Amino acid sequence: MTAVWGIEWRMALNDRRHFVLSALVPLAIAAAVATGVAAPRPAAALYVVVFLTFSILGAALPLRWDGERGIVRRVVRGGVPAGRYVILRAGAGATIDLVQLTPALLVVALAGGASPRAVVVALAALALSVWIGGLLGVLAAAVSRSLAETGLVAALAVLLFAHSAGAFEAADAGSLLAWIEALSPFRVLHEAMLDLTVGVTPNGLVAALLWAVLLPSLVWVLGDRIASSLGRVGRGGLAGV
Repeated sequence: MTAVWGIEWRMALNDRRHFVLSALVPLAIAAAVATGVAAPRPAAALYVVVFLTFSILGAALPLRWDGERGIVRRVVRGGVPAGRYVILRAGAGATIDLVQLTPALLVVALAGGASPRAVVVALAALALSVWIGGLLGVLAAAVSRSLAETGLVAALAVLLFAHSAGAFEAADAGSLLAWIEALSPFRVLHEAMLDLTVGVTPNGLVAALLWAVLLPSLVWVLGDRIASSLGRVGRGGLAGV
């Protein structure tokens, strides 16, 4: 465990420019939105999209890149179980994402005059969300056959999961969308962002916790298939783009 985490953190910190940019970009977006003319609810939706983009795409693209170049295969052949490797890698990536995204979240909180309780809840929701998002990024990389496909699949996942969290439209009570929203892993993040801006009490913690436990179990079970899939490159279409 320490070896995988250590490698991921050393790689992140060695590329200081990329590390700083990955913190400054969401910070700049959050500052522009929080101090701009966007209404609180559309602003909360944008925060969710930004955070999910960094967590899902940020996990999927590097993993796909390493898989195509045989790095994942060599690690597994070296004796690290595939499921453990991708889960530990996702966990390390999630902690890095949390460090990089926290300044943006704090800017949102300061601009909205949020209470300390709301900030703590939002940080917890963000931590859960980047963990779940990283695992979804693993799956997005596994079902793709090129970097371009991975980017498209991950971007689609961002939009669908943001929508399922109620970010784009409030669901009518009793509707199918309301049931989907209740089960969304990112509903708690969306409502935590609303809590920072308009004081909405967050819901969805139970669903997020279930996803945080069940999703890594699925990734573990599918570990060998995921590792094998990461090394495959499709021919034609978007392959190799």
